[in-house]
Amino acid sequence: MADSLISIGCLMRPRGVRGQIKCKPYTHDLNRYKQLKRVFVFPENRETELQIESAGRLEDLWVFKFKGYETPESLAPLVNLEIQIPLSERILPPEGEYYFSDLEGFAVIAAGGDPVGKVLSVQEFPSVNAFSVALQDGRNIWIPWIDDCILGIDTDKRAVTVSISYIEELLEKGA
Repeated sequence: MADSLISIGCLMRPRGVRGQIKCKPYTHDLNRYKQLKRVFVFPENRETELQIESAGRLEDLWVFKFKGYETPESLAPLVNLEIQIPLSERILPPEGEYYFSDLEGFAVIAAGGDPVGKVLSVQEFPSVNAFSVALQDGRNIWIPWIDDCILGIDTDKRAVTVSISYIEELLEKGA
């Protein structure tokens, strides 16, 4: 496939006896499944295209029926695999929201513009989302995604502006 793929959910376990499988969505739009005609998975590192025969929602999960998969046993190789779509088919996040993967590699700068480091990743934790940042001095630190610390995100400049005093306080506490 020429287009890059992105993960939009993780297949869980079969549902019922007619070849349906549950999927935990990664997307903010729980109705996204309605637009899907096909998804890709990588069992044993081999790209496999799955044609969606039918799809529905079960509370906060999706339920898929893929063509050619008629029994729970036939779905066993798909359990715990991420479903992926071409990047070109990704829907935009709501205004003011971001896909965590899009923020990787952003520069981290102080409010005055001085470089602080680089975003390695963004993680969702039970209490707060946080940025893993490689600081200029070689140390890595977790920075909470809260208003006191994250002052702004500029996707055009690929930069996250932070409160340097908050970062210094974290470093003093040994974060």
